[in-house]
Amino acid sequence: MGRDVLRLHAQQMPDDLGHVPGRGPVEELCRRSFPHPVIVLRRLPGSVGTRRYRGRVTDFSLARVRGLVLSRQGLTGPRLGSVGEATSAAVGVFGSAPTCYLSYAARVAGFRLEDLDRELYGKRSLVRVRSMHEMAFVLPVEDLPVILSATNAGDGRAEARILKAMGIDGPLYEHWSARVLEVLAGVPTASVTELRGHLGADAPKYLNYVVALMGRQCRVVRAEVRGGWRSDSYSYAAWPSWTGAALAACDPAEARAELARRYLWSFGPATAADLKWWAGWTVRDTRAALAALDVTEITVADVPALVLTEDLDALAAAAPPKGVRLLPYWDALMMGYERLARAPRLVDAADHPRVYDKSGNGTSAVLVDGRAAGVWEFEHVKDALTVRVAPFGEPSRRAEIEAEAVLLAEATGSTDLTLEFTGPPGLLADGARNAFMAPIRLGA
Repeated sequence: MGRDVLRLHAQQMPDDLGHVPGRGPVEELCRRSFPHPVIVLRRLPGSVGTRRYRGRVTDFSLARVRGLVLSRQGLTGPRLGSVGEATSAAVGVFGSAPTCYLSYAARVAGFRLEDLDRELYGKRSLVRVRSMHEMAFVLPVEDLPVILSATNAGDGRAEARILKAMGIDGPLYEHWSARVLEVLAGVPTASVTELRGHLGADAPKYLNYVVALMGRQCRVVRAEVRGGWRSDSYSYAAWPSWTGAALAACDPAEARAELARRYLWSFGPATAADLKWWAGWTVRDTRAALAALDVTEITVADVPALVLTEDLDALAAAAPPKGVRLLPYWDALMMGYERLARAPRLVDAADHPRVYDKSGNGTSAVLVDGRAAGVWEFEHVKDALTVRVAPFGEPSRRAEIEAEAVLLAEATGSTDLTLEFTGPPGLLADGARNAFMAPIRLGA
């Protein structure tokens, strides 16, 4: 096992907000009451539908497709300029810690942990909320009306399923949610444990589920984290007091069309099945959203796919991706496509069970020229960071992997870095429970 020890010195990143990718001319889809800049959305054409590409190239290589997607997400070539830009480029970043921090470290130039904290807790321009396929994402506050309207925030059927799982009815849920809001009206923030203390001995055992559903309905928001950057323990605040206003609503059909456009800009070419899985939609809603866009059917390595017609030139000109990135488990790129379609796009078929477990959880991947070439994990104790890398084959691109580990150490404020290379990893399905979170240690 090889080992290198490096001494690092932290550097501050300039506060460069950058531009917002994937946006078109000004078009408001809904009224806003947020104290934030008005969102700019592309005008949606009326039922343009799908056309077949009649250019000279009809079948695009996977390398060219990966080049377009990775360049837009800051995962090949120059990194992006800000946390906000990276959030929009990925249409949201998975919100669980430490994934969110590590996803930004892979995409944003000079990223530091405090850069994300500043946007989440200082400026409050970003917020963690459940949206696409019921997972928690970090999203821009200004985009919430579109994204949450598109992903059925407040959908009565989904809420009924949650209440049934909790074993309570609607009136009882409303009683306890009102009590929670009464507490939060008198304190800036409170954890679930602190809420129990305020509510007294009659606080129900399922209070954490009440708070979770209130978060899905945007009645409360995950406020500041309790613990370090790897903690998923939060305090909560009333939504209007944290964001400045109640959530505005958009027409769901228009919002779905807009979200589909953003998805194809960030992840396309992709299939309707990819979009359906990623957004958590029905087949009917997926078809309607795509029918509202100007998209073209092409093939990618002989497999049919859809691309925004306006992106055809960019796709034809895209260069294959170059370079190395260390992506965390549940990274937006690795989780951006329908489960069965991920292998040929990002991972060789033989390596698929080393990168995805049976439930479809994507582990932390060493991305080399846009392909998963190994897995990695880390340990962080005080100011010391240990990064372990398990290549799928013979170790290669060691210098570039080391450079990425150095950037990760700088991002986390580590002054000591240990980089270790191990043998090939085991299969996630054969490892311990949640092996995808530590694929070398738990996946052996």
